[in-house]
Amino acid sequence: MIFFSVGLPGSFAEWCDAILIELVRRMPGSVESVTANSPENLAASVIKARAANIVCSSRYPNNHLRRILADTGSRFLCVIDDPRVALAQSMAAAGKDLPTAIKEVASSCACVMQYSSLSGALRLSADHHAQTPIETIKAIGNHFGMTVADADLPCIIESVRALGLTSEQHPVDAWWDSLGEPGKALIAGTLDAYATYFSTGKLGNLIWRRGLFLLGDTPEPAHGVIELTGRARNLIHGPYILLPPGSCTFHVVFGCSKEAAGVSLLFDVLANSKTQLAPFTRFQPKTGGIFEVILTCTIEESDDQLIEVRIFNERAMFDGRMSLGGVTVIYEHGTQSVRDPALAAELGLDLI
Repeated sequence: MIFFSVGLPGSFAEWCDAILIELVRRMPGSVESVTANSPENLAASVIKARAANIVCSSRYPNNHLRRILADTGSRFLCVIDDPRVALAQSMAAAGKDLPTAIKEVASSCACVMQYSSLSGALRLSADHHAQTPIETIKAIGNHFGMTVADADLPCIIESVRALGLTSEQHPVDAWWDSLGEPGKALIAGTLDAYATYFSTGKLGNLIWRRGLFLLGDTPEPAHGVIELTGRARNLIHGPYILLPPGSCTFHVVFGCSKEAAGVSLLFDVLANSKTQLAPFTRFQPKTGGIFEVILTCTIEESDDQLIEVRIFNERAMFDGRMSLGGVTVIYEHGTQSVRDPALAAELGLDLI
Protein backbone atom coordinates (compact mmCIF):
# COMPACT_ATOMS: atom_id res chain seq x y z
CA MET A 1 0.00 0.00 0.00
CA ILE A 2 0.99 3.63 -0.51
CA PHE A 3 0.40 6.19 2.25
CA PHE A 4 0.64 9.87 1.31
CA SER A 5 1.67 12.85 3.40
CA VAL A 6 1.88 16.36 1.94
CA GLY A 7 2.82 19.46 3.89
CA LEU A 8 4.86 22.61 4.23
CA PRO A 9 8.57 22.22 4.92
CA GLY A 10 9.37 22.20 8.62
CA SER A 11 9.75 20.04 11.70
CA PHE A 12 6.04 19.39 12.27
CA ALA A 13 5.58 17.87 8.80
CA GLU A 14 8.70 15.76 9.36
CA TRP A 15 7.28 14.59 12.71
CA CYS A 16 3.95 13.65 11.08
CA ASP A 17 5.80 11.73 8.35
CA ALA A 18 7.82 9.85 10.96
CA ILE A 19 4.69 9.03 13.01
CA LEU A 20 2.99 7.68 9.90
CA ILE A 21 6.02 5.48 9.15
CA GLU A 22 5.98 4.11 12.71
CA LEU A 23 2.28 3.30 12.42
CA VAL A 24 2.77 1.54 9.09
CA ARG A 25 5.64 -0.48 10.62
CA ARG A 26 3.04 -2.15 12.83
CA MET A 27 1.18 -3.42 9.78
CA PRO A 28 2.03 -6.68 7.98
CA GLY A 29 4.92 -6.31 5.54
CA SER A 30 7.94 -4.05 5.41
CA VAL A 31 7.85 -0.27 4.97
CA GLU A 32 9.95 2.17 3.00
CA SER A 33 9.76 5.98 2.87
CA VAL A 34 10.15 7.95 -0.36
CA THR A 35 9.84 11.55 -1.46
CA ALA A 36 7.82 12.34 -4.59
CA ASN A 37 6.07 15.44 -5.88
CA SER A 38 4.45 13.95 -8.98
CA PRO A 39 3.00 10.63 -10.18
CA GLU A 40 6.09 10.18 -12.35
CA ASN A 41 8.42 10.60 -9.35
CA LEU A 42 6.24 8.22 -7.35
CA ALA A 43 6.18 5.57 -10.07
CA ALA A 44 9.97 5.59 -10.28
CA SER A 45 10.24 5.27 -6.49
CA VAL A 46 7.72 2.41 -6.36
CA ILE A 47 9.60 0.51 -9.05
CA LYS A 48 12.84 0.81 -7.08
CA ALA A 49 11.26 0.03 -3.70
CA ARG A 50 11.49 -3.43 -2.17
CA ALA A 51 8.91 -2.90 0.57
CA ALA A 52 5.26 -3.93 0.66
CA ASN A 53 4.22 -0.58 2.12
CA ILE A 54 5.43 2.86 1.02
CA VAL A 55 5.08 6.16 2.85
CA CYS A 56 5.34 8.98 0.31
CA SER A 57 6.04 12.48 1.61
CA SER A 58 5.85 15.61 -0.53
CA ARG A 59 6.58 19.28 0.05
CA TYR A 60 5.82 20.49 -3.50
CA PRO A 61 3.05 18.12 -4.64
CA ASN A 62 1.90 18.95 -8.16
CA ASN A 63 -1.58 19.21 -9.65
CA HIS A 64 -1.34 15.89 -11.49
CA LEU A 65 -0.85 14.06 -8.19
CA ARG A 66 -3.68 16.08 -6.63
CA ARG A 67 -6.09 15.10 -9.38
CA ILE A 68 -5.25 11.42 -8.88
CA LEU A 69 -5.85 11.65 -5.12
CA ALA A 70 -9.10 13.54 -5.73
CA ASP A 71 -10.39 11.13 -8.38
CA THR A 72 -9.61 8.03 -6.30
CA GLY A 73 -10.73 9.51 -2.97
CA SER A 74 -7.43 8.39 -1.46
CA ARG A 75 -6.75 9.28 2.16
CA PHE A 76 -3.65 11.30 2.98
CA LEU A 77 -2.18 13.71 5.50
CA CYS A 78 -2.15 17.45 4.75
CA VAL A 79 0.18 19.13 7.23
CA ILE A 80 -0.21 22.89 7.66
CA ASP A 81 2.23 25.13 9.50
CA ASP A 82 2.75 28.86 9.91
CA PRO A 83 4.69 29.79 6.73
CA ARG A 84 7.01 31.98 8.80
CA VAL A 85 7.88 29.03 11.03
CA ALA A 86 8.44 26.84 7.96
CA LEU A 87 10.72 29.56 6.56
CA ALA A 88 12.78 29.91 9.73
CA GLN A 89 13.24 26.15 10.04
CA SER A 90 14.06 25.77 6.35
CA MET A 91 16.75 28.44 6.57
CA ALA A 92 18.23 26.92 9.72
CA ALA A 93 18.29 23.39 8.28
CA ALA A 94 19.71 24.18 4.85
CA GLY A 95 21.54 27.46 5.39
CA LYS A 96 19.75 29.14 2.48
CA ASP A 97 19.65 32.88 1.89
CA LEU A 98 16.38 34.66 2.70
CA PRO A 99 15.06 35.26 -0.86
CA THR A 100 15.72 31.66 -1.93
CA ALA A 101 14.05 30.23 1.18
CA ILE A 102 11.04 32.57 0.78
CA LYS A 103 10.54 31.44 -2.83
CA GLU A 104 10.66 27.76 -1.83
CA VAL A 105 8.22 28.12 1.06
CA ALA A 106 5.84 30.26 -1.02
CA SER A 107 5.89 27.63 -3.78
CA SER A 108 5.16 24.91 -1.22
CA CYS A 109 2.22 26.96 0.13
CA ALA A 110 0.78 27.32 -3.37
CA CYS A 111 0.96 23.54 -3.84
CA VAL A 112 -0.28 22.40 -0.44
CA MET A 113 -3.24 24.81 -0.27
CA GLN A 114 -4.85 22.96 -3.18
CA TYR A 115 -4.77 19.68 -1.23
CA SER A 116 -6.21 20.94 2.05
CA SER A 117 -9.84 20.88 0.88
CA LEU A 118 -9.83 17.41 -0.73
CA SER A 119 -12.23 14.92 0.83
CA GLY A 120 -9.46 12.42 1.59
CA ALA A 121 -7.31 14.88 3.52
CA LEU A 122 -6.67 14.70 7.25
CA ARG A 123 -5.69 18.30 7.83
CA LEU A 124 -3.18 18.64 10.65
CA SER A 125 -2.38 22.14 11.86
CA ALA A 126 0.81 22.77 13.79
CA ASP A 127 -0.99 25.42 15.85
CA HIS A 128 -3.36 22.81 17.25
CA HIS A 129 -2.15 19.27 16.64
CA ALA A 130 1.46 19.82 17.68
CA GLN A 131 0.22 20.50 21.21
CA THR A 132 -1.68 17.20 21.45
CA PRO A 133 0.65 14.48 20.14
CA ILE A 134 -1.26 11.52 21.60
CA GLU A 135 -4.55 12.62 20.07
CA THR A 136 -2.79 13.44 16.79
CA ILE A 137 -1.25 9.98 16.53
CA LYS A 138 -4.64 8.40 17.16
CA ALA A 139 -6.23 10.65 14.53
CA ILE A 140 -3.60 9.64 11.96
CA GLY A 141 -4.17 5.95 12.70
CA ASN A 142 -7.95 6.28 12.52
CA HIS A 143 -7.75 8.17 9.24
CA PHE A 144 -5.92 5.28 7.60
CA GLY A 145 -8.02 2.61 9.29
CA MET A 146 -5.28 1.46 11.66
CA THR A 147 -5.89 0.31 15.21
CA VAL A 148 -3.49 2.09 17.55
CA ALA A 149 -3.23 0.50 21.00
CA ASP A 150 -2.75 2.91 23.89
CA ALA A 151 0.16 0.79 25.08
CA ASP A 152 1.98 1.45 21.78
CA LEU A 153 1.76 5.24 21.94
CA PRO A 154 4.80 5.89 24.24
CA CYS A 155 6.92 3.57 22.11
CA ILE A 156 5.88 5.35 18.91
CA ILE A 157 6.69 8.75 20.38
CA GLU A 158 10.09 7.59 21.69
CA SER A 159 10.99 5.93 18.38
CA VAL A 160 10.37 9.23 16.57
CA ARG A 161 12.14 11.20 19.30
CA ALA A 162 15.21 9.01 18.74
CA LEU A 163 15.32 10.46 15.21
CA GLY A 164 15.55 13.94 16.71
CA LEU A 165 11.91 14.74 15.97
CA THR A 166 9.23 15.95 18.38
CA SER A 167 5.90 17.67 17.90
CA GLU A 168 7.05 20.58 20.04
CA GLN A 169 7.10 23.91 18.25
CA HIS A 170 10.23 26.00 18.72
CA PRO A 171 9.59 29.77 18.92
CA VAL A 172 10.90 31.89 16.08
CA ASP A 173 10.54 35.25 17.82
CA ALA A 174 14.29 35.75 18.20
CA TRP A 175 14.84 34.90 14.53
CA TRP A 176 12.10 37.30 13.48
CA ASP A 177 13.48 40.10 15.69
CA SER A 178 16.93 39.62 14.15
CA LEU A 179 15.63 40.48 10.68
CA GLY A 180 15.77 44.02 9.35
CA GLU A 181 12.63 45.78 8.16
CA PRO A 182 13.32 45.01 4.46
CA GLY A 183 13.56 41.30 5.27
CA LYS A 184 10.37 41.35 7.32
CA ALA A 185 8.54 43.15 4.51
CA LEU A 186 9.83 40.62 1.99
CA ILE A 187 8.47 37.75 4.11
CA ALA A 188 5.16 39.37 5.00
CA GLY A 189 4.31 40.32 1.43
CA THR A 190 5.05 36.87 0.04
CA LEU A 191 3.81 34.55 2.80
CA ASP A 192 1.19 36.24 4.96
CA ALA A 193 -1.58 35.79 2.38
CA TYR A 194 -1.03 32.03 2.57
CA ALA A 195 -1.19 32.09 6.37
CA THR A 196 -4.54 33.85 6.05
CA TYR A 197 -5.74 31.29 3.52
CA PHE A 198 -4.87 28.36 5.79
CA SER A 199 -6.92 29.93 8.61
CA THR A 200 -9.83 31.44 6.64
CA GLY A 201 -9.89 29.79 3.21
CA LYS A 202 -9.49 33.17 1.47
CA LEU A 203 -6.34 34.13 -0.43
CA GLY A 204 -5.41 37.80 -0.19
CA ASN A 205 -2.99 39.78 -2.31
CA LEU A 206 0.50 38.37 -2.80
CA ILE A 207 3.12 41.12 -2.75
CA TRP A 208 6.42 40.27 -4.41
CA ARG A 209 8.86 42.99 -3.36
CA ARG A 210 11.87 43.79 -5.47
CA GLY A 211 14.28 41.84 -3.26
CA LEU A 212 12.89 38.68 -4.91
CA PHE A 213 13.76 39.85 -8.42
CA LEU A 214 17.03 39.82 -10.34
CA LEU A 215 18.74 42.35 -12.58
CA GLY A 216 18.48 41.22 -16.17
CA ASP A 217 22.18 41.34 -17.04
CA THR A 218 23.62 40.17 -13.72
CA PRO A 219 22.82 37.55 -11.06
CA GLU A 220 22.34 40.36 -8.55
CA PRO A 221 19.03 41.20 -6.82
CA ALA A 222 17.09 44.14 -8.26
CA HIS A 223 17.78 46.46 -5.32
CA GLY A 224 17.94 50.20 -5.82
CA VAL A 225 18.12 52.26 -8.98
CA ILE A 226 18.69 50.69 -12.40
CA GLU A 227 20.57 52.76 -14.97
CA LEU A 228 18.81 52.68 -18.34
CA THR A 229 21.85 54.01 -20.20
CA GLY A 230 23.04 51.48 -22.77
CA ARG A 231 21.62 48.88 -25.10
CA ALA A 232 18.12 47.44 -25.18
CA ARG A 233 18.03 44.56 -22.71
CA ASN A 234 16.16 42.59 -20.09
CA LEU A 235 16.18 44.88 -17.07
CA ILE A 236 14.43 42.81 -14.41
CA HIS A 237 13.15 39.24 -14.09
CA GLY A 238 11.76 36.98 -11.36
CA PRO A 239 10.75 35.86 -8.85
CA TYR A 240 10.33 32.23 -10.08
CA ILE A 241 7.62 31.17 -7.62
CA LEU A 242 4.79 28.68 -8.08
CA LEU A 243 1.27 30.11 -7.94
CA PRO A 244 -2.11 28.41 -7.38
CA PRO A 245 -4.33 28.07 -10.47
CA GLY A 246 -6.86 30.76 -11.32
CA SER A 247 -7.33 34.04 -13.15
CA CYS A 248 -5.20 36.80 -11.70
CA THR A 249 -3.69 40.18 -12.39
CA PHE A 250 -0.07 41.22 -11.89
CA HIS A 251 0.22 44.85 -10.78
CA VAL A 252 3.79 45.99 -11.53
CA VAL A 253 4.68 49.20 -9.68
CA PHE A 254 7.84 50.99 -10.75
CA GLY A 255 9.34 54.46 -10.97
CA CYS A 256 11.15 56.34 -13.72
CA SER A 257 13.32 59.42 -13.36
CA LYS A 258 12.55 62.56 -15.36
CA GLU A 259 15.42 61.73 -17.71
CA ALA A 260 13.71 58.43 -18.59
CA ALA A 261 10.70 60.18 -20.18
CA GLY A 262 9.88 58.47 -23.48
CA VAL A 263 11.62 55.20 -22.67
CA SER A 264 9.78 52.25 -24.20
CA LEU A 265 9.36 49.49 -21.62
CA LEU A 266 7.97 46.01 -22.28
CA PHE A 267 6.33 43.83 -19.62
CA ASP A 268 5.24 40.19 -19.77
CA VAL A 269 4.66 37.06 -17.64
CA LEU A 270 6.24 33.67 -18.34
CA ALA A 271 5.87 30.17 -16.92
CA ASN A 272 9.06 28.14 -16.61
CA SER A 273 10.89 30.81 -18.65
CA LYS A 274 9.32 29.60 -21.89
CA THR A 275 5.51 29.79 -21.95
CA GLN A 276 4.15 33.33 -22.24
CA LEU A 277 1.09 33.68 -19.97
CA ALA A 278 0.57 37.42 -20.47
CA PRO A 279 1.59 39.00 -23.81
CA PHE A 280 3.95 41.95 -23.99
CA THR A 281 2.53 45.23 -22.74
CA ARG A 282 4.32 48.41 -23.83
CA PHE A 283 4.54 51.46 -21.57
CA GLN A 284 6.15 54.84 -22.33
CA PRO A 285 6.18 57.41 -19.50
CA LYS A 286 5.78 61.00 -20.69
CA THR A 287 7.56 62.29 -17.61
CA GLY A 288 9.16 60.99 -14.45
CA GLY A 289 6.87 59.41 -11.87
CA ILE A 290 5.54 56.30 -10.17
CA PHE A 291 3.55 54.07 -12.52
CA GLU A 292 1.61 50.84 -12.61
CA VAL A 293 1.30 48.29 -15.42
CA ILE A 294 -1.35 45.59 -15.07
CA LEU A 295 -0.88 42.19 -16.71
CA THR A 296 -3.76 39.71 -16.82
CA CYS A 297 -3.39 35.95 -17.22
CA THR A 298 -4.73 32.58 -16.13
CA ILE A 299 -2.66 30.05 -14.24
CA GLU A 300 -3.95 26.69 -15.47
CA GLU A 301 -4.19 23.64 -13.23
CA SER A 302 -1.67 21.94 -15.49
CA ASP A 303 0.82 24.77 -14.95
CA ASP A 304 3.09 23.46 -12.19
CA GLN A 305 5.52 26.07 -13.36
CA LEU A 306 7.63 28.82 -11.86
CA ILE A 307 6.20 32.25 -12.65
CA GLU A 308 8.44 35.01 -14.00
CA VAL A 309 7.65 38.68 -14.59
CA ARG A 310 10.02 40.44 -17.02
CA ILE A 311 10.72 44.08 -17.82
CA PHE A 312 12.69 45.12 -20.93
CA ASN A 313 13.70 48.45 -22.40
CA GLU A 314 12.88 48.26 -26.08
CA ARG A 315 15.66 50.46 -27.44
CA ALA A 316 19.02 51.91 -26.41
CA MET A 317 18.97 54.83 -23.96
CA PHE A 318 21.45 57.65 -23.35
CA ASP A 319 20.11 58.61 -19.94
CA GLY A 320 17.51 57.77 -17.34
CA ARG A 321 16.94 55.58 -14.33
CA MET A 322 14.19 53.31 -13.06
CA SER A 323 13.39 51.35 -9.91
CA LEU A 324 11.05 48.44 -9.29
CA GLY A 325 8.67 48.86 -6.39
CA GLY A 326 7.22 45.36 -6.54
CA VAL A 327 4.57 43.15 -8.11
CA THR A 328 1.21 42.50 -6.46
CA VAL A 329 -0.67 39.37 -7.56
CA ILE A 330 -4.43 39.72 -7.12
CA TYR A 331 -6.80 36.79 -7.53
CA GLU A 332 -9.92 38.78 -6.63
CA HIS A 333 -11.03 42.31 -7.41
CA GLY A 334 -9.06 44.68 -5.28
CA THR A 335 -7.27 47.99 -5.25
CA GLN A 336 -3.61 48.75 -5.46
CA SER A 337 -2.09 52.11 -4.56
CA VAL A 338 0.83 53.29 -6.68
CA ARG A 339 1.92 55.98 -4.24
CA ASP A 340 5.38 55.00 -3.06
CA PRO A 341 7.27 57.82 -1.31
CA ALA A 342 10.45 55.74 -0.88
CA LEU A 343 10.55 54.90 -4.57
CA ALA A 344 9.93 58.55 -5.48
CA ALA A 345 12.72 59.74 -3.22
CA GLU A 346 15.08 57.18 -4.71
CA LEU A 347 14.53 58.67 -8.17
CA GLY A 348 14.44 62.32 -7.09
CA LEU A 349 10.71 62.71 -7.76
CA ASP A 350 8.13 64.83 -6.02
CA LEU A 351 4.82 63.18 -5.13
CA ILE A 352 1.79 65.45 -5.09
